[in-house]
Amino acid sequence: ATNFILIKTKTPAKIIQKKLLQKNILVRNCSNFRGLDTRHIRIAVRTHKENQKLVSALKELS
Repeated sequence: ATNFILIKTKTPAKIIQKKLLQKNILVRNCSNFRGLDTRHIRIAVRTHKENQKLVSALKELS
């Protein structure tokens, strides 16, 4: 089983998704999920090292 975190961002999800993909980080754009809008992404909880990479990349985007 995989654990996920849903995040509402200030930046549109498609932009975050594109920028993170450039760093080989995959996130799910949830704009097509019922009840969510264009600023929601879903991330998987992974290893400590992968989570640190994700957090660092997200900080760079803010």
